[in-house]
Amino acid sequence: MKEINAHVGESSLISEDKLPETNNIIPQELPISLTVLHNRVKHHLVFQSSTTIAEVKRSLEPLTHVPVDMQKLIFRGILSDNTTLGELSLPGKDVKLMLVGTKPSEAEQVRLSEANNHTNEEISDDCRSEVTMDWSDQTEHKQVLERYGKPENAMVGILNIEEILDPNECLLGLCDKRGQPLRLRIKPDSGELWLATKDVTHKFPLATIHDVVSQPIKGHPEYHIMAFQLGPTPKSRYFVYWLPSQYVESIKTMVLQYKIISSLSGATGTNKPL
Repeated sequence: MKEINAHVGESSLISEDKLPETNNIIPQELPISLTVLHNRVKHHLVFQSSTTIAEVKRSLEPLTHVPVDMQKLIFRGILSDNTTLGELSLPGKDVKLMLVGTKPSEAEQVRLSEANNHTNEEISDDCRSEVTMDWSDQTEHKQVLERYGKPENAMVGILNIEEILDPNECLLGLCDKRGQPLRLRIKPDSGELWLATKDVTHKFPLATIHDVVSQPIKGHPEYHIMAFQLGPTPKSRYFVYWLPSQYVESIKTMVLQYKIISSLSGATGTNKPL
């Protein structure tokens, strides 16, 4: 076998069949273009496939003013900081991620505003009843739960687990106060909450939802009753039944970021049923 002298640091002997072939050289990694949606603002960035999610967050901090430790990047679920973009099997074009997170100053303003409102407002009889009695024991909710029961197509509820509701993902197996099957979808691109029955789809602007509260269903803690407050008082609540508990915090967080925008900018909107 013919031998060739090659210099790699020190002289060594390498056989011909071990010489590197030019067609096996790994090409340079291609850049990945991302569109990150946060508070209805799109941020366009370009990274290498070896970039980690933690590095993406650091790049987003000066653009969004959301601290890295308060950011949640979503693409088919919450992304881990140590994951690289190349490991995500991203589509070749139009890669969209969603950023959930609020500025510390905004969160504090909302908290103080809510505290002041709670202190200054007189507590109504309805509120007193709510404080002292579980929703599941209140007549209006007890009748819904007992009369219609859990929907046959209810999703599996999981206790002590938090899952992210992906943008535009549809939750099935819910029902409204009349026992009608209900579908829930959050549309970040249009900034709307969609609640759809077989007859009508209600589209509520996220920025106009005053509050989102929930309670576990008595005897079924893996499911919640969730209320979207559409006006200034609890009487404007739209109730949703049999919501899997693992999605509760995700839904509250996604709505909260639009509530913060509304409280700071004074934005208003109306319900737009189809």
